[in-house]
Amino acid sequence: MTAVKKNSDISNSEAATKTAKVNVYAYNSALSFLRDWTSWLKTDRQITLQSIAQSAGVAKSALTMALQARRPLTSKFLRKLLPHIELSKSEQNFLLCLIQLDEAQSPDEYLLALKRAHRFVEYQRLNPLEIETFHYFTNWHYVAIRELSALEGFQLDAKWIQNHLRTPFTLQEIRRALDFLIAHEFIKVDEHGQVSKPDRKIECSPGVLRPALAMFHQEMLKMASGSIVQTESAFRNITSYTCGIPLEKFEEVREILDSSRDRLIALTDGYTHLDSLYHFSFVAFPLSNPQMKKESEDDSSSNDP
Repeated sequence: MTAVKKNSDISNSEAATKTAKVNVYAYNSALSFLRDWTSWLKTDRQITLQSIAQSAGVAKSALTMALQARRPLTSKFLRKLLPHIELSKSEQNFLLCLIQLDEAQSPDEYLLALKRAHRFVEYQRLNPLEIETFHYFTNWHYVAIRELSALEGFQLDAKWIQNHLRTPFTLQEIRRALDFLIAHEFIKVDEHGQVSKPDRKIECSPGVLRPALAMFHQEMLKMASGSIVQTESAFRNITSYTCGIPLEKFEEVREILDSSRDRLIALTDGYTHLDSLYHFSFVAFPLSNPQMKKESEDDSSSNDP
């Protein structure tokens, strides 16, 4: 007997070959999304690169090269594609934000584009930890107030906090910081109004949040510079050392700095009766352009025998 497929059998078989729809809000790279999205369009919608290129009025080779990162994927090029790749208006706008991240020429431009991306509700839903960490590190006084909460006598009062921070902040800014810190459990308040700082590590993952951490470091270094004239030498320690090193040995230097930081963390974790808030920095940066080995070889080979 020959089996005859029912319509339901056929539709179920076709459904099995379809892949889950790609969600643009789960991405932080426009190129990565477009690669997955065009693959999904081909599999699920039978929309090929050739048909997309033809509808957009671009060469298929140009589209292929852009997806393979062999030519830049620019916002101008993307705008030609957007009407023809079955994205909603909101999804199109979000994808343009991702392109702006790729095209940013400075940390300020990158942070501005990232803030635009964070306004999309679906992105917030899918990336709550990123949004939280971004706000934490791009407002350095959030970090300071969280650590200040561990000091003896700390009061959950904007005026008290304002009086204890060296940098002036408005009461409104401090209240906004407290609302954020409590809502996201960077600090906890019990039923008796007692404040505690939860034991949690806050880390910036590589990639999209790096500029937020860079902004935090910039603010801290500015205050370190200001402390040279604003703080008595008895209450600060700023030392430095300038020397030449083989570039290949820099990792050894990095290990020494990292080890010193870890020792300081272990030491301060054991302190009780806290009454002062400090920031410690460990920096090493080049003052010269590194001499490339090839350049030195070229120079030596050009010398007269």
